[in-house]
Amino acid sequence: MLKMKERGKVKQPAKEQKPAYAIELRGVSARRSDAPSLHSVDLHLPAGAVYLLIGPKDAGKRELLKYIIGPEAPDAGEIYFFGKSSAKAKQAARERLGFFLGGGFYPYLSAYQNLHYLALMKGIVRPGKEARRVLRLCAFEGADRRCSNLPEAEIKQLGLAAALLGRPEILILDEALSMLDLASVEKIRAALQELNRSESLSILLTRNLYTQIGLKFTHIGLIDRGRMVFEMSAESLRKACRSEIIFKTARNPLAVWVLEEKLNIHDYTIDGQQRIHVPAQDMRPEIIGGAMQDAGIRIDLLYESEMNIHDFCRQFLESRKQHA
Repeated sequence: MLKMKERGKVKQPAKEQKPAYAIELRGVSARRSDAPSLHSVDLHLPAGAVYLLIGPKDAGKRELLKYIIGPEAPDAGEIYFFGKSSAKAKQAARERLGFFLGGGFYPYLSAYQNLHYLALMKGIVRPGKEARRVLRLCAFEGADRRCSNLPEAEIKQLGLAAALLGRPEILILDEALSMLDLASVEKIRAALQELNRSESLSILLTRNLYTQIGLKFTHIGLIDRGRMVFEMSAESLRKACRSEIIFKTARNPLAVWVLEEKLNIHDYTIDGQQRIHVPAQDMRPEIIGGAMQDAGIRIDLLYESEMNIHDFCRQFLESRKQHA
């Protein structure tokens, strides 16, 4: 007797999983005589994240962006957009990429006319409407003024507006929030964070190590001398920026001996002002002060402080140099 075919639910095709990273760099290296070299750099910008790439001047930030934006390829390594690295996929992804690297506007055209022209070049339907949209988004006032009459801060605002033309999926901002007044920064920050939230806009933001960040981020990468020093989430960074005990003596070699031999503390750093930094964790200032006093060491400075992001990154680099 033949069995009838069992009826059941029709098997649905598996949903295509979205790539984890909007941009991924694997082992990117480049050597140029006129620019900082890159040494096997890995970078991971999760889709829908705000990634802060921070580092000292000439650390390789702009060189890295040059290869992401294209079309020049690095000497080694690979760049992926949304999980794909073929030439066709890169070209398609770069068409969905908005980037700000500076000015470059026609000085004899108004701010609005420049954006209208750029929107036309991008093939955007109703370019005038799109130009007005991004101008409002960036809180730009006086769109009828010629670019030759705009101060540097407003040129940056205009550059950011140009980067947002066409509703890109990835936005790259190279020092875009520097040189802006606080009111403009606040308006732009609110607009970018709303776009990130509502449209899952992936943002890659570069900042100099010694300037204020100006935008809430979800991930961070520290680059120095063409090498990625670390990548971590904002949550991991907050944990790393824990309280620390800072003290200074006139006898640091002996103070270090007390830390290591008497208190079993080895995770410390010494900054350029010869101050010793000890992670607080289970340690208290009075314990360190008492141990130094027992060893006959006079303490000139002793306090507990919580590191900010810039201090953490600077001390991380200083620690690497000391142990190199």
